[in-house]
Amino acid sequence: MTVPGQCFVSNYARTLLLALAALIACSHALPAAQAQIGNQKPFQSNSGQNLIWHDPDSNPDSKPNRKTNKKNKVTKKSVDPSSSSGASAQSLAPDNTLIEETVTSEGMDRQFYIHVPKGYDHSARLPLVICFHGGFALGARMDSLTGFETLSDQQGFLLVYPQGINRHWNDGRNIDGHDRYNDVQFFQDMLAHLERRWNIDPQRVYVAGISNGGFFAQYLSLLLPTKIAACASVAAPLPDIIHNTRKPLKPMSVIYFLGMSDPLVPFRGGPIHYKSFHDRGSVMSAADSTQFWVKGNRCNEAPRTLELPDLDPNDGTRVKYAQFSGGRGGSEVVVYGIEGGGHTWPGGRQYASEGTVGKTSRDINASEIIWEFFKNHSAPRQ
Repeated sequence: MTVPGQCFVSNYARTLLLALAALIACSHALPAAQAQIGNQKPFQSNSGQNLIWHDPDSNPDSKPNRKTNKKNKVTKKSVDPSSSSGASAQSLAPDNTLIEETVTSEGMDRQFYIHVPKGYDHSARLPLVICFHGGFALGARMDSLTGFETLSDQQGFLLVYPQGINRHWNDGRNIDGHDRYNDVQFFQDMLAHLERRWNIDPQRVYVAGISNGGFFAQYLSLLLPTKIAACASVAAPLPDIIHNTRKPLKPMSVIYFLGMSDPLVPFRGGPIHYKSFHDRGSVMSAADSTQFWVKGNRCNEAPRTLELPDLDPNDGTRVKYAQFSGGRGGSEVVVYGIEGGGHTWPGGRQYASEGTVGKTSRDINASEIIWEFFKNHSAPRQ
């Protein structure tokens, strides 16, 4: 597991770390796990729209960025990935272009957007990262938040941003009528389509998401554990209805990024709330969400804990790290608790005002950390 920065912890910082460890580990005391420390650079982006709670086109904070966003084009042209290798793959995915594809699922045409890494070679099996947008958002605009396209080119994985019906996912909370749509079946149909058209390694399929998308990524990991190698959830602990009705069927490595001052999804658990939005369900605390996966994986109960360097003293955040390793099949659970952080993607764009969603940490790059986490885990062969 890669963590940004090597830490020298003061007595005050140790107190904070002990508090985080107690919150996340529920006061268990076993030998700490090993962790590898590395350096990450914050991802800075000035492009994109508000992705979570508002229509992006009506968000005043996004208007200055619209011109920049024009480079993130979507193409609907027909492509034949099997005919491409090496440099010729650039004809499939020009720079900053997503390929829109459609699959029929339960009688409905469902859209998703693909970024093909530079130098794509159909003869080589690639990892697949599927990243789900938050509620009220658009899959085609997710890269302005995550910056995953750059990582896809650098690291050589296929990237997909699916689109939810009415900009939402049926993540198991049974709210707002979204349970009418079978998004789990859509995921399976989309994955089968991708496996037919693109040369994907079925042991390296990963899911990630923010908010509603983070809830959905966890829901998929519980329902389809043989299809998914690891899961990343940003600003989304475990919904209590899922905690109370589901159990992990197989070991599943999970990484969380959770703002301790999230004004929408409370770090300590409770009802999800945002202005006029009601009946959004409730979530477990960060501690209980973490323990759900720790116990399911049979990881070590006591985490390796660190306070990461304050790379940007002006962002109003500090990052606490906890790693529970030693799980079955090499599984682990990792938590980045963002002290002062909000309902945001660490290292990503401040997509709405701090008064609305809270602060975005610039001390870490969640996307880079997620990929480092993913590439260390693969699903067992069936």
